[in-house]
Amino acid sequence: MPEKNFHSIARQAISRLVIGAVALAILLALISYEIYNVDGHSWPISDALEWIGFLVITPLVVGVILMVILGRWMLQSARRVRALQEAVEHFSEQHRVTLGFVRALVRARGQHRDEIAVVADALEEMADKMERQENMRMREQAKQNLWAQVFDSSLDAMVIAARDRRLLTANQAFTRITGYTEQEVLGSELLASTVHIPNETPLEKVWQMVEEKDYWAGELLDKRKDGALYPRWLSLSVVRDEGRKIVNYIAVFKDITEQKESEARFIYQANHDRLTGLPNRHLLHDRLARAIRLAERNQHKLALLFLDLDNFKWVNDSLGHATGDQLLISVSQRLQASVRSSDTVARLGGDEFVVLLQQPSGHQELGAIAEKLIQAIEQPIFLGGYDFHTTSSIGISLYPEDGQEAEILLKHADTAMYAAKAGGKSGFRFFDVDMNRQAMARVEVERDLRRGIQNQEFEMYYQPKVCLTSNRLCGLEALIRWQHPRYGTVLPDYFIPVAEETALIIPLGEWVIRAVCEQVVVWERMGITPHRVAVNLSILQVESDAFVDTVEQILLETGTAAKLIEFELTESMVLRNPTRSAKVLQRLRKLGIHLALDDFGTGYSSLSYLKQLPLDAIKIDRSFIQNIPNSSEDNQIVRMIVALGKSAQMIVVAEGVETVLQRDSLAALGCDFLQGFLFSPPVPRREIEEMLKKNAQEFAAVTCSGCHGPSSSHH
Repeated sequence: MPEKNFHSIARQAISRLVIGAVALAILLALISYEIYNVDGHSWPISDALEWIGFLVITPLVVGVILMVILGRWMLQSARRVRALQEAVEHFSEQHRVTLGFVRALVRARGQHRDEIAVVADALEEMADKMERQENMRMREQAKQNLWAQVFDSSLDAMVIAARDRRLLTANQAFTRITGYTEQEVLGSELLASTVHIPNETPLEKVWQMVEEKDYWAGELLDKRKDGALYPRWLSLSVVRDEGRKIVNYIAVFKDITEQKESEARFIYQANHDRLTGLPNRHLLHDRLARAIRLAERNQHKLALLFLDLDNFKWVNDSLGHATGDQLLISVSQRLQASVRSSDTVARLGGDEFVVLLQQPSGHQELGAIAEKLIQAIEQPIFLGGYDFHTTSSIGISLYPEDGQEAEILLKHADTAMYAAKAGGKSGFRFFDVDMNRQAMARVEVERDLRRGIQNQEFEMYYQPKVCLTSNRLCGLEALIRWQHPRYGTVLPDYFIPVAEETALIIPLGEWVIRAVCEQVVVWERMGITPHRVAVNLSILQVESDAFVDTVEQILLETGTAAKLIEFELTESMVLRNPTRSAKVLQRLRKLGIHLALDDFGTGYSSLSYLKQLPLDAIKIDRSFIQNIPNSSEDNQIVRMIVALGKSAQMIVVAEGVETVLQRDSLAALGCDFLQGFLFSPPVPRREIEEMLKKNAQEFAAVTCSGCHGPSSSHH
């Protein structure tokens, strides 16, 4: 009921009560002034009026009071009913509990627990229940919408099948991957397009595992609409009802073509050499192990050919790594072209290659194959703008004679390859037991050598050089000796080749240069300076980028005058990389170090290349000295070498002089210095110091022109 209607009704009721009371009072005034009772007695008018007034006014007053109270109650009730109406309107409009709804219920309840409050409570409870149901419905709807979006927008294909495995629906990714639209596959059987399962698992077995375990995942080979095959990774699960019966099958899969290609690339890169594409050490071991198992089962032979290029380091250092890479690629191609497709050509690293031959007929065939490989590699290769020739050495091991394990066969082939190199390179050798003993001995030398360098087990010996113009001692050559804990004094021929093969010559050579420099400084302080001390260099030292800087650092740290140090290099070292050698020698010469060419005459002795190098001296190889003066041929060679040296303004030194006759002949031929056992063998420091002291006393007043000679103005 509207509030204004209630106010109007209340006002009308009160007005009527007041009018009735007034009318009654007027009526009483018009009545006779006396009123008689039943007994015939009369009441005075005032008493009668008083009694009548009491009878009338009392109900009237009570009625008015009741009407006011009733009016207020009716007004409050109207307001509470109106509040209920507003609450219902709020809920109807919003379909949820709003702030307006709550406020309206509070007004409707009022202060008392009456029927309206009960209705308000019921209304609130009903609204809460309806809101919970609505929220649940909205959440379910949102969830369904979300799953629909996930289903449609998933990058993985998703299909749902009925309990009979017939497809009910498929998402867009399914169409993108397979080429089939949803309409084209509805009703078809799930997994009907499967072509192959990699582990040979039957399709029936897959369904059995799904039904037993509710889930299966694995790789399948499938066919697209256009007939193309592709690998996919499938996850298959089931949906069951409350009775554990299968209601639906859900399949989720993705195309793993890129993943498989990536895996294939990774496997290929892990098993192949990146530069040449040949199998690497890992794949070779795998193939060799399988070949051994097959050979053992079928009782046939295998052969390993271990191939190493003879001068690859020179190519890398002189022509650059890019040219070296081209050489390796060319060699790998030639090796592959020279063997059967069933054979394996692998690159172990650097310039080392291995050829695995299946079922060789014997040594004769293997020798022919090795020669064929060597000749193929020796063919000119166009590198850096010109034709380049290289050679190789090959070692051969056989299964089962030389080993029955992959590592043993490789090791023995490697040993045979080193034997081929030692035999003059550009050849091949079959492994034998003696090689193994030699290899073991070499390993022992290398191990002891590393320990010896660490413990400084080496000592410098010195051999004097004698000036022919004054017969005085005018220089020394420093020669290393190894004081081995078990073998005593060991000569360089025993360990220097191993040091060069293992690059231990670098730290060992640095130790020699430092030891000589420190000793020269001590002798200077003692007043017995030996003019110059010569140190032999290795090719690895000269080719090291840090060599010159290391020498300069040693000179500074020891305080040695560079003019007192001489480095000796061989012709083969210089000719191996003439351009680089010339640059290194120029830098050493700028430091003030004297330079000598050792073993002169054994290589390509030419005045033209001598003039291009900053050399101070040449040393005639001892092989030309042994037969002087009896050999006219050696006499002529020595005469020519002396003439070359003089024309290039160099000091000429003859080494290996053992007799007086040799001394006199070499003096007549024009040599400046002599060195050999005729004067003294290499001796320890204490003995050479005594010789230096005695020499200083005997020749104190003698000036040695040969010590300066032509080289003083050279370069």
